[in-house]
Amino acid sequence: MEPLNFCRQIKKDIQIIKNTNQYEKLKEIQPSLALHIILDKATKFTLPLNGLILNDAQLKGLEGVEELRLPYERIALEFTRDVNIYNDYSPLKDKTHFPNKIVLLLVEWSKHISVQMWCHSVGIWYPCAPISIPKIDSYVMGEKGVYTYKVHMPPIELMGVCTPKSLEQDYAMELKIVFGFLNAMACSNVKAEKLPTRQPSKTLGALPFDEYHVLTIDRPAGTGKGHAGGSHRSPREHLRRGHIRRLPTGSKIWVNAAVINAGAGGKIRKQYAMG
Repeated sequence: MEPLNFCRQIKKDIQIIKNTNQYEKLKEIQPSLALHIILDKATKFTLPLNGLILNDAQLKGLEGVEELRLPYERIALEFTRDVNIYNDYSPLKDKTHFPNKIVLLLVEWSKHISVQMWCHSVGIWYPCAPISIPKIDSYVMGEKGVYTYKVHMPPIELMGVCTPKSLEQDYAMELKIVFGFLNAMACSNVKAEKLPTRQPSKTLGALPFDEYHVLTIDRPAGTGKGHAGGSHRSPREHLRRGHIRRLPTGSKIWVNAAVINAGAGGKIRKQYAMG
């Protein structure tokens, strides 16, 4: 996986705005624009398509966690989005103006975690007003296994052209990604691995490239393709879905999808949507 360098693109857009003397005027309309400064200090991650990491809607890695904590004080999550994902959120058929590049800026404070979304659409990056997630009692399981996330809307003066309802809808998908990231980081075998940093061109004034991380999984022995502990109840070859396992020590690990009883008896073919 390659770094997306979206934060660098945001800095370039901000530089252009500043060169046209529009920065201060835009800050009056959208005060959260100034939060781009924190992006420089954030630990940056490149996520897979749509920001999905683990296929674990139950957030089992966060079971028993009394207080949400970020692994770093400031984090920027970058990912691209398939615009067709908006089909469930918008009746519009034309999705060409919908954002397909996303940056989520997470900052930990004493009692909450702030989340700000930056979107790229129609050739420019723009910020949404930040929301905040309380660090205690942050989410609750609702009907049909769907989580309800508790968020606080920003003061009205920070919202610019947004309304509380539109902002809540904007962050509906993003909250799943934030909690999915924290869920993955709660697994002891999920590691943050640094990607090679690109060297900037020698062009005068060229911005440096940021350091990026990806999440990698140390696969436990006995998982993956091949025999993986089949029993008399599973004589045929089948797929076992990826899942979080709690060890006797209390720590949690992610176990990748596995082929059980490879080559034994009849075969079952089933597709799983893996994150």
